Amino acid sequence: MADLSIHVLNAGVGESVVIGLPNRKWGVIDCYASNLADPSSNPTMNFLRSQGVTELEFLCLTHPHWDHYRGLSHLLRSFKIRYFWRFGGFSRHDLKRVFLRFLKVSARASEDRDLVEDADELTVSLSLAMRMKAKGEISDLFLLSDVKPLYPLPIGVDKDLEIKSIAPWSNNIERYQQDLAKCLDEHGRLVGKLDRQRHNDVSAAVSIRFGKARVILCGDVEVKNWIDTEARLQRGGLGAKAVKVSHHGSTTGYTPTLWAQFAAAQKPYAVVTPFRRFGLPKKEALEHIKANTTVLMTTCRNATLDGEAHNFHFSRPRGLRTQAFLRGRFKGWIDSEPPKNIGICSMVFKKDGSCAHSCSGDACEMT
Repeated sequence: MADLSIHVLNAGVGESVVIGLPNRKWGVIDCYASNLADPSSNPTMNFLRSQGVTELEFLCLTHPHWDHYRGLSHLLRSFKIRYFWRFGGFSRHDLKRVFLRFLKVSARASEDRDLVEDADELTVSLSLAMRMKAKGEISDLFLLSDVKPLYPLPIGVDKDLEIKSIAPWSNNIERYQQDLAKCLDEHGRLVGKLDRQRHNDVSAAVSIRFGKARVILCGDVEVKNWIDTEARLQRGGLGAKAVKVSHHGSTTGYTPTLWAQFAAAQKPYAVVTPFRRFGLPKKEALEHIKANTTVLMTTCRNATLDGEAHNFHFSRPRGLRTQAFLRGRFKGWIDSEPPKNIGICSMVFKKDGSCAHSCSGDACEMT
């Protein structure tokens, strides 16, 4: 069995996590491309192609914010995909009748061309995934909610590897759906406005366990769902070797006790994906997270410097053995040099829980 590799991509907007599974297969969580008309602008596509990937075991959309789904259609059209996972709630019928209609109607009402393009991209991507499932090109489509085993199937077939959702929770999804329905009248006309941050109420978080290593990828999960996750998991159930920080380092992305739970066994590695437009990450959040981590990395040093975190110091991970190991493992990608301003934080885990980490492009450690 090979190692588990986690690669977090970001350039100050959007994020994507590419996962090299120990069975030598690949998965992707979220995606961001700056130019929908040009697939070569999609960092996730570029990374996968540099590794010779032609098939994905899973493609996951954590929640319906454009910075997590732009370019998803590129992946659906370019790779054979076994499983598609998406944010919970909404049957296929309700997805078209309520959610996608709300998204498109509200975008057009704003007269913002970018919002219209983003709404169209999500509609195209989800419709394409549903058609592929109907044709048998995608084996199954899972809705992410509560604690739900996702991979591999059948559940328990691999004792060393387990991927499961740990958020959002059904009660929060239901409230989100009810509020969304109030925004449209019986004729499908927009009568109300849903605050943009509410989409985070259905954001998924995914836990990956490989031997003694657990990695938690937090999407944009916010406080109300973390409260439910902490209450429903057994003590120690959130202990992690590595964490992809929730909501780009916002103070809304954790409870007062969440990071202490992540660090229950030992302080984890952590990766934050800045969002320049909204001034994220916040200094307060970074200081809180830093106190509970052994290594804190950012995928985009320049975006971090624009915000409140300018007093943090940045450096490349040290250790020639680590660098040589990662260069050998991902030679095609490293030698091709990531596109300008794209930062990639990589972590490779062995079954005993040990980790080698590296930063490429605009990514750095924060001290």
